[in-house]
Amino acid sequence: MKFEEQYSEYKNDQLVAIIENANDYQKEAVDVAKNILDKRKITTQEYSRAKEVIIHKEKEKALHREQNHQFETKTINYIESFVAFANPFQENIDATTKTIKWITLVFIFISFFNIYALFIGYLFDLFYSEPLSTGVVLYILTFSLPGIIIPIATILFGLQKKIGWILLTSYISIRLGTILLMWGLLFKQQINDLDIPFDINVFGLSIPPFILYTIILWLISKNKIRSLYRISKAELYITIAITLAFSLIFGGMQNNFF
Repeated sequence: MKFEEQYSEYKNDQLVAIIENANDYQKEAVDVAKNILDKRKITTQEYSRAKEVIIHKEKEKALHREQNHQFETKTINYIESFVAFANPFQENIDATTKTIKWITLVFIFISFFNIYALFIGYLFDLFYSEPLSTGVVLYILTFSLPGIIIPIATILFGLQKKIGWILLTSYISIRLGTILLMWGLLFKQQINDLDIPFDINVFGLSIPPFILYTIILWLISKNKIRSLYRISKAELYITIAITLAFSLIFGGMQNNFF
């Protein structure tokens, strides 16, 4: 018989499972399972214990299926929430909310880029290159800090939290300050040594991010958006002034600009 050789190696609980779920098997397979159990002369108690093992396994499978279903449901819910969180194409949202979602979407991409640059660039050099001086380490960590903060700021900004607006504005101000400082260094170098050609590539590549950050700073500084985050004009000016000054002063000291 075609099932005889295969089922002869089955454990008792496997054979009992075939018998208890006869509708799922061919009649010949069920008969073979019964014959093998008869040859093994298992008692009623042994049959009951094998049946309990089957029930326990079925419960475990059902629990596993339920856990997988819950995980899939949660994953789908998280994805749907994320899409709704940063989707500027939703219907029935006002222009201000749409602007916030556009800004959030832009900074989600910036966050991914910053995280990649942080771990592939700065941290790789920090841990795998030759020993660095304390000053260089502090410099790397200081300018890596915005790359760590920006994902948090993006989420909080998208949730329309005040601290999210403050962190995002601070980040933008730091980036603008860094670009302005770089331009200053380029022009200072050109003035001090006319023999060195002006690096038009570096200058040109910095213009698009400067324009992008300037536009976003202008948008989130508008009254309609600030009112949603409960940001006063004084808080706006203080946040920008402090972070911009920090970026210019600290960066200038590190690059011997002053």
